[in-house]
Amino acid sequence: MRPNKKLDPIKHFVTGGAGFIGSHLVDRLLEEGNKVTVYDSLALASDENIKQHFGKENFNFIKADLLDFNTLKEAMAGHEIIWHLGANTDIPGGNRMTDLDLKNCTIATWNVLEAMRQLGLNKILFTSSACVYGDAPPISLKETYGPLLPISLYGAGKLAGEGLISAYSHLFGIQAWIFRFSNVVGARMDHGVIFDFIQKLRKNPNAMILLLGTPTTINSLTYQNKLIENNIPKEKIVGQSCFLLETKIQENPFSDDVLELITKYAEEAKQKAVCKYDKIIVLLACTHYGYSLELFDKVLQKIFCLPVILCNPNESMAKSVFELTHENYSPNDVSVELFSRANISPLEKEGIGKLIKHEAPKTYDALINPIIDKQLFPFEKHEN
Repeated sequence: MRPNKKLDPIKHFVTGGAGFIGSHLVDRLLEEGNKVTVYDSLALASDENIKQHFGKENFNFIKADLLDFNTLKEAMAGHEIIWHLGANTDIPGGNRMTDLDLKNCTIATWNVLEAMRQLGLNKILFTSSACVYGDAPPISLKETYGPLLPISLYGAGKLAGEGLISAYSHLFGIQAWIFRFSNVVGARMDHGVIFDFIQKLRKNPNAMILLLGTPTTINSLTYQNKLIENNIPKEKIVGQSCFLLETKIQENPFSDDVLELITKYAEEAKQKAVCKYDKIIVLLACTHYGYSLELFDKVLQKIFCLPVILCNPNESMAKSVFELTHENYSPNDVSVELFSRANISPLEKEGIGKLIKHEAPKTYDALINPIIDKQLFPFEKHEN
């Protein structure tokens, strides 16, 4: 870390800086007073994510491809720290076009490293992926786990990138930090539950928007701000926190307690509405709520006396999972195991089990016979 005194700003070079994660990084770097150059082809991103920085003295945007080595090297010159986030993010597409990850992950990373070597730059931060672990056994994974046997071309491309960075670090004195991201969510996503929700809104412009979630989710304003960013009027959005609802749904998603709480929070939400509307679009901003869809639909229609469109987060999650799997998978190819830090009560098993037993028997069996691992996702307590 630099001493706590005013120094010249650090010059950062961010590949893929217009993407979902990269644009947030750029925001933070600029906020801290640094100089930033974004290098992005915009093939899988949008300059909408960074347009708020256009015209700033300490910001520069170069629309170019990482496979164009000469342009990359020229743009990189004079920087101090390289953030390499640029890569193919269309994982299913990479399985169809088998050179996509070779070019945009492996060769692109080599180009970045070789440009650094020729320019005498020695600091790189690389976003890899948990895909490098492949079909790993059901254990808590660590950096030292191996062998790494990826099962997607995207994972193979990221692992090759890690290998190249390791070699360049040892041979040419480059200092590297590698991050194996798993699932990342937040503002500026272009798919998932928020994305699907906004598509429904555009088809129903006169609808009121009701967000139901835990107090933490609703009070954070994450969903509200994302909708406002997409030009949804603030007065059309009603956020309703539902204290204890997810806990009661875990116990039994069809219980009288759940019915009573849904009714209570729906009535509170109706009192908050300030605009005229002809239907209600409801985002269930908690995956637990998806297990009580019938109750939500019944109660909301009764209280609002209008058509209700429910956005179930579990449907969006399932859609994303299917998009990331091989297209030729059959049910017989899939095995399911459930891991949990906490014990799952018989009542929870019964309540959730009713919903999945017939349509997802393997998942049901895993739910009934979970693997309890107290060391799953270990964390440390820090005393103040």
